[in-house]
Amino acid sequence: MRTVEFEIKINENCNKNPGCVARKVLMYLGLIPTVRRSDRDTFVSVDDTKIKNEYKEQYSKLDNVLLYVNYDFSSIGHYSQYYGASSSETTFSIEKSYVAIDEIIGQEYRPAFSDLKWLYFAHCKKDPLYSLKCKNGGYPKSENSSECECPTGFSGETCDKPAKSDGGCYKSPIFVAPKKLHILRFKGKKTCNILLSSFPNTRIVMTILNLNCQTKTPCFENDCLQIKYQKDMALTGLCLCGQKDKEGLTSHSNQTLIRYTGSNSNSSVEINFYSINRTYIGNEYSINFSDRDC
Repeated sequence: MRTVEFEIKINENCNKNPGCVARKVLMYLGLIPTVRRSDRDTFVSVDDTKIKNEYKEQYSKLDNVLLYVNYDFSSIGHYSQYYGASSSETTFSIEKSYVAIDEIIGQEYRPAFSDLKWLYFAHCKKDPLYSLKCKNGGYPKSENSSECECPTGFSGETCDKPAKSDGGCYKSPIFVAPKKLHILRFKGKKTCNILLSSFPNTRIVMTILNLNCQTKTPCFENDCLQIKYQKDMALTGLCLCGQKDKEGLTSHSNQTLIRYTGSNSNSSVEINFYSINRTYIGNEYSINFSDRDC
């Protein structure tokens, strides 16, 4: 196998931040900034007039790059809305269908699960006769493994189960019956993973009635509340921190994962939800990833 050497230049400030170093390494391995993806217009609207001239090329779309994974607002490769801004105004806006997403973009804590999944598909050498079927967006741990790497909130050899919760959490999964209002209340320092499911061709309507947690910006996994509402469970869900009330959200399918991570005795979240007979018509999951090399 041919080995190619690359010189990775990391300045002193970046070297003090493990997330920054991880981003640099992934970029050198081929991960592109999320807002440069060919499908970015479905998720964000870039305003070229708000970008400094010397940064404009860093916002141009790369149409011929293989994507491997769906668009993740919490990818470590996602710019903040002020990256390269020519003023105090944002360089791009979030499409209206994604509520409160502006609070989670630009994180530099660590790679998101989808970033690690991209790494696997971009650089693995998979045996074409070997096929491990991972569920809920997981991927094989290695070329010949019988187990999968699972997204946050899932576990099991094939990621078919909710991850284990601490004591004092609700039993999971919970079936969401139509026209029946359910309420979940979380309190204190603990981690709960609750899988919600409803009938096929339905969606789950949720309202965060009250959220009281430590404030953190950007908000990321394990900071308070994460709701995986998209069809692709490999993607980071909506992460909420600080103080919120009456935030609404509707799942894209008949399955949702709610992950509560209370950091202290004062943390609390209250959510209600019910199902509706309606299917999601968005097209952001229409990309065919059959052109993967592995």
